[in-house]
Amino acid sequence: MPQDKEAQHRYEQAAAAGKAARHDEIADQELNDAYLQADSHTGQQGELPPNTEALDAADVKEAYSLLQDFAHDELHRVRITPAGALLSGGDAYVNLHDRQRGELRASGNETVVGEGQYFVSKKDVDFEIWNKLLYLER
Repeated sequence: MPQDKEAQHRYEQAAAAGKAARHDEIADQELNDAYLQADSHTGQQGELPPNTEALDAADVKEAYSLLQDFAHDELHRVRITPAGALLSGGDAYVNLHDRQRGELRASGNETVVGEGQYFVSKKDVDFEIWNKLLYLER
């Protein structure tokens, strides 16, 4: 009888581990699907998982003067990387204080956003907002 209980326990542990692995696989697939739906290169609009650290431009007083060509509802779609955050190496950004420079690529070095600096990551906005940040005639 003790062998049966041990076998039952091993079976239950293996079943629980398999269930957890399937759950992780489903979560990974959902995240991949979200990235594919939000692929700005194909012109699709989708939802990326939100950058919880990013600030809503509509909540940043200075953003109104930096983005005068944006409507209020568009400001809600602009996500500003907060002071103290690291710019991810290789990612594309636009500096709101110098939009004329266009797209900037963060180097592999750890670049920290300083106080009063406003950067927008391409990953945090949809393609329409990104294009308006860069290509609108000023």
